[in-house]
Amino acid sequence: MAIDRSNRTEGSRLEQARRLRGDAQMAKVFNSGLEVWLYDASHRDALKSSGAFETDADDALFEQKMKAFVKEGLIMAYQIMQDDSLRIAVAVGEPLNRKELASARWLKPQKAFLRLPSGRLVIESNDALTLRRETPTDPGSELALPPGDYLATLYRIDWDALEADELPWTGPNEFITLTPGAKAGPVRGQPALLPWEPRGPGKATWSVVENSYDGSALFYDDETAMCVALDPAGAEQLGMKDGSMSVVSVPALDFECVLVFVAGDTHKGEFYNRMERVRPSREYAGRQWAHCWFHPQAETLFCMRRLSKTRVPKKQQNVWHPATMCVVE
Repeated sequence: MAIDRSNRTEGSRLEQARRLRGDAQMAKVFNSGLEVWLYDASHRDALKSSGAFETDADDALFEQKMKAFVKEGLIMAYQIMQDDSLRIAVAVGEPLNRKELASARWLKPQKAFLRLPSGRLVIESNDALTLRRETPTDPGSELALPPGDYLATLYRIDWDALEADELPWTGPNEFITLTPGAKAGPVRGQPALLPWEPRGPGKATWSVVENSYDGSALFYDDETAMCVALDPAGAEQLGMKDGSMSVVSVPALDFECVLVFVAGDTHKGEFYNRMERVRPSREYAGRQWAHCWFHPQAETLFCMRRLSKTRVPKKQQNVWHPATMCVVE
């Protein structure tokens, strides 16, 4: 189920945000970059005069200045996944509770210190950033909030999880709660920019004992690309050689596939020419099968299914599943 991230009215976004928190406010800002900047309007001159936000600023200068700024709560900045226009909900109060979070799917929350002495919260994209000498091309947004010091908690929508669970969402891309009180102070380890951290596949474990593999497999999509957690040393221990065949099984998905291993330098065209000539033996004709190989310095065995019979559900993609494997030829 595809989720429409753009063609929604701002009214429906605000309505969805206020279902989470009745006092939520929405900021909409044009964006063609990958960073978001939040600060009190009274801090603009000090931040701008630092020179840290100029496009030609030295990276070391930016990092040094930003670390000082975030420790003092002068600015909060975070990276985003792609250059969608900003649609951010902000509410003053405690972090979202379990019931509120159940209305959508979220990535791991991130925290920051933010001081708002005037209560005028400025939200800008790179296109709207007024902290540089250059005039911005688009306007930012300014929200009126109670003045004070806050612990900011950033919640990001997990679009992949929403799609996998077939949940509709018409609300904002991010939701920020601002919590006053004793915890409203510097956040230990807060980086200059809160990074974009999509949900990972989890931890992959594997071992090879004699000629048997006990480990993990991951599917990137429903019927083509997958990988097995295995490094070249493990493949050698397992007995995999150029042209050898293995059978990998993922019991939880009732999945079994013949793997034809191709060794060599993937940067050279001859590798792919030779790969196209390698096929499973007649004994395995008609069975689900894939070519597999290692990229240089890879720690996983990449597999490209050539004959697919098992469709992997969206919810089961990009996570590690227990798997077994053995060399058969």
